[in-house]
Amino acid sequence: MTVPDVRPVLTAAAILSGLLALSACQEASSCPASGVVMAAGPPEAAMGLRVQPVTLTNCGDADRQVHGYPGVRLLDKNGRTLEVEIDRDARKVTTAIRGAVPGRLTVRPGGSARFHLVWRNTYDDTGRPPVDAARVSVTADPGGAEQTVTPESPLDLGSTGRLGITAWEHAPAAPSPGPAS
Repeated sequence: MTVPDVRPVLTAAAILSGLLALSACQEASSCPASGVVMAAGPPEAAMGLRVQPVTLTNCGDADRQVHGYPGVRLLDKNGRTLEVEIDRDARKVTTAIRGAVPGRLTVRPGGSARFHLVWRNTYDDTGRPPVDAARVSVTADPGGAEQTVTPESPLDLGSTGRLGITAWEHAPAAPSPGPAS
């Protein structure tokens, strides 16, 4: 079986989410004290696999370090933490995603880093209710300030209660506008 190459879709989604986060940072009042803002990009779904980028944009005036994996908590519509299994590298969810190797990244002012939320809506246990997350609470690194992002649609984990996450990686730079015609 051939696994579809989802990298172009992930790159396009990450660029869009980075642009959204960067435009939010351009208003001085929208940059929190932490100097970073997080934004969920558009989700992609193919063959039952869902992938959603989350982009951190440095809206401050100093370099920011991130390393390894973000801290992630899923929240229900009332803001309560959902009990889910967080699968670093998303290998229990799929082998189709090749995330970054965990490491330390420097995010310069105006720059962005991203990670991906990866899940399947698999409902295989009628004894467990489906898990639907309305919001995602993210920390850039352990002990850091949490920011809550609201995806455009809930994360529908089915009955598995499993969410894969990839390691932080540099987000692709937004494309330059073409020449005026």
